Amino acid sequence: MTIDKAIILSAGQGSRLLPLTRDIPKCLIEFNGRSLISWQVAALVANGIKDIVVVTGFRTERVEDHALQLYRDTGARIRTLFNPFFQVADNLGTCWIAREEMDRDFIILNGDTIISDEIVAKL
Repeated sequence: MTIDKAIILSAGQGSRLLPLTRDIPKCLIEFNGRSLISWQVAALVANGIKDIVVVTGFRTERVEDHALQLYRDTGARIRTLFNPFFQVADNLGTCWIAREEMDRDFIILNGDTIISDEIVAKL
């Protein structure tokens, strides 16, 4: 079985991380010089996963701009879906927004999870 698709759940603000997330979604917080989502995309692409869907919500335009840059940097197909219920729903609601993307085997990640190439390779 080859997995070539990932869904990243990045709709929430990350209010528990305030004030870090006052103006940026938690997936854009920097860790060691790169955004969390940048680390995720790099690990996915390193393992041949180049169909990536990012479900956004809080400050969606910031995530969309960053996704466009990641596409330019990696060549991965990175698309965004907007969760209009992000303020009142949890990740289950965000998964519901992406339900039509769940059309084959895929990896699902929270937007604030750091993964390594080696972990993705074992999936």
